[in-house]
Amino acid sequence: MGFGFFGLEAGAFAEYRLNKSLGIRTGISYFANVYGADSIALSDKKGKGVIFYPVRCTIHCIDLPLLLRVYPEKTRQLCLFGGMQLGYVVDGKFWIRKTARTSGTNQQEEDIIETLTLTQVSKLVKTTRFQCAIVGGFSYEFRPGLTLGFSAGNALIDVIQAEKYNGWNLYWAVGYNFAKVLK
Repeated sequence: MGFGFFGLEAGAFAEYRLNKSLGIRTGISYFANVYGADSIALSDKKGKGVIFYPVRCTIHCIDLPLLLRVYPEKTRQLCLFGGMQLGYVVDGKFWIRKTARTSGTNQQEEDIIETLTLTQVSKLVKTTRFQCAIVGGFSYEFRPGLTLGFSAGNALIDVIQAEKYNGWNLYWAVGYNFAKVLK
């Protein structure tokens, strides 16, 4: 399980060791993280584009990672890893900040936050449910099986069509190697 700056990942993984210093890991995980975009253009009911600034979204995915894991030291407790991760966006929530101008003699701008689900947003702007990301990081496994690590990933496919969509996620990982119990 890993905790991101704004997110959470939980899952089950299995690793096949090719030799003492190299392994391949796969599994399934649930991932939720917050992303942002500078702006998106949503169509109104008349078909005209309306731009909202900025957008924050929480995306919930089911991911299938395929990672190459390298153990560079003699104790084999430190691990460096990298690879690809395929995913499917199950759900999402978007917070869109609109700027409204009041009418009358004292014109003022007011920020209005509108919350939409992924289904609602997909009716207004192009969205993508299938994901592909590049991931990498490191972990350290202590003798009893407790694992601590850090991961970074970048989505290669934007969930929403937007200007400057931020698909990066960074998170710390805390886990336990249950294979230690079976030995």
